Amino acid sequence: MPLFVAAKCDKLNHIDQINGVRGLSSQILLFPAVKRVGIIRRWARNIATYRKIKARENTIRIRLETFATGLRRVGIEEGVITRETASMETALRVEISRLMQYARHRSV
Repeated sequence: MPLFVAAKCDKLNHIDQINGVRGLSSQILLFPAVKRVGIIRRWARNIATYRKIKARENTIRIRLETFATGLRRVGIEEGVITRETASMETALRVEISRLMQYARHRSV
């Protein structure tokens, strides 16, 4: 039985605005997803420093494959792994995009 946590923070509000959702200040997240926020931020900071897009894409692919392999070792169902990997990829790409936009804004 999964544990759920209602997460309320400015980061979620920012993501809601990107996705076009208005007035939603919290989301229900699976408990492990809340723990992954730090990992996503660290990965995104690292990947955003790469100059070549191909290197970024390869790193994202390798990290997501490693993440999926870890879930398989624990015995998670394949459907859940697919969903969690897709959600992790989306969160990672949003964070990389945010960092890149911030860097461009700061350099102007």
